[in-house]
Amino acid sequence: MSSAAFDGRTASRRFSGVALVCAFAMLTLCVFTFTKHRIGQNVRSRYVTVERFVDHGTMSHADASSIDTVQVDGKYYSSKPPNYSLILSAEAYLAKLVSGWGLSDHEEFYLTFLVIVNQIIPYAFVLWATAIYINRYSDNPWTRTYAMLASTFGVLPFGYAVTLNNHTPTAFFLVLALIVLVRMRHEGHDDWRHAVVLGMLVSFAASFELSAATFAVAFIAMAGSPRLIAYAIGGAFIP
Repeated sequence: MSSAAFDGRTASRRFSGVALVCAFAMLTLCVFTFTKHRIGQNVRSRYVTVERFVDHGTMSHADASSIDTVQVDGKYYSSKPPNYSLILSAEAYLAKLVSGWGLSDHEEFYLTFLVIVNQIIPYAFVLWATAIYINRYSDNPWTRTYAMLASTFGVLPFGYAVTLNNHTPTAFFLVLALIVLVRMRHEGHDDWRHAVVLGMLVSFAASFELSAATFAVAFIAMAGSPRLIAYAIGGAFIP
């Protein structure tokens, strides 16, 4: 190995780390700076569902507070998929147990908390995992640098990560599923346990965002033998 190649790979690793830290710092700063401006119609529908469920024990809204609302039997509900709202509600409930604050009276606190837990931290994991696998499977410094730069600032979750949206957690579950798939296809872990986990992860992603169902079908089809595909399909029914 030439010293030039070694220096190039070292520089690309250093750049990956700098890009990751910069992206994380930028998003975290935006979360604490622009919380009050993040409550659009999309966020409102999801947050009101969480607020009503945690504070009042029902997912029905008091009124049509958002365009993302449907009426069923005279009651208003969010049109958003319910799985993600249930997870958000569980997190908000735990935060309420600790703080004792209601969601309707402390909206900014809970929004900031939920965005950090469900957007910033998962996005940081996505970048970290991406950097690891880029460095593992590419020896070309330019490829590593370009791929990491694109993964950090050139993808949809980066722009949405400061809002309470479903894109970032969807990407999080798909990256986890991709890691499992790589382990099955290239690292010798082609067993039923990995297949079941693969199915669960892509199913969670699809339940958060319908377009992720395309990835779910593709990932399950690439699981390997018909037996492993069957296990992956079985795992997909769990979420």
